[in-house]
Amino acid sequence: MAGFTHLFIPGPTNIPEEVRQAMNLPMEDMRAASFPNLTLPLFEDIKRVFKNETGRVFIFP
Repeated sequence: MAGFTHLFIPGPTNIPEEVRQAMNLPMEDMRAASFPNLTLPLFEDIKRVFKNETGRVFIFP
């Protein structure tokens, strides 16, 4: 319909119980001593994705 804005999103959608259970994990604590062990290996992958081997990657919390 001309002149009207439409929002095409799915929902409400039933989420299977196995998906809900898979998502039921505690959040990572960004202040925990183990957090760098989770994030630092990803930095090299991010450099490859953006084709920037010499750049510096950092996270804004």
